[in-house]
Amino acid sequence: MACSDATDLQLISGLRAGSHEALTEIFHRYWKPLYLTAWQKLKSHALAEEIVQELFMQLWEKRERLFLNGADTQHLPAYLNMAVKNKVLNHVRRQVYDKEYWEYCRSQLPTSENSTQNLAEYNELHDTLQSAVGQLSSRTKEIFVLHKLQGVPVVQISRKLKLSEKAVGYHLTKSVKELKVFLKDFI
Repeated sequence: MACSDATDLQLISGLRAGSHEALTEIFHRYWKPLYLTAWQKLKSHALAEEIVQELFMQLWEKRERLFLNGADTQHLPAYLNMAVKNKVLNHVRRQVYDKEYWEYCRSQLPTSENSTQNLAEYNELHDTLQSAVGQLSSRTKEIFVLHKLQGVPVVQISRKLKLSEKAVGYHLTKSVKELKVFLKDFI
């Protein structure tokens, strides 16, 4: 039986057995509604594509452990739809966490009071931050400065540096983790 004629359950069996053709058919059947679900939430073509692509890569990687059974052909589309929604939710959570973390850090900076202690604390924090940023790898440092200090959106950074938005997100996450270690006395 050709994969295009196969039921979802047959495709799942083929996928578990390592059939690239089964994965390709599942992709052709379901990529568009999954992409549209991601795009509706994120309003980013590149990010929606990346999330759907990541979903299908994980589907392939986890094919042997994939647990969908029964005669109901609704299992596969429901599983894929829930998986893409979870990926979108995880992406949004990471963005909210990063934003809240940096807003908190900014709120801890001294106000415009001209007290000597506040100025000394600010200078110490500034020097420590500059030193910590200086120790990041060059690409991670460049992305951190563009996004966190200059406010350039991730989409623009990915275009400018010819990286995927996911790669930019990776560098931002990496920089935040490394900077937390350096700034632990200030937080």
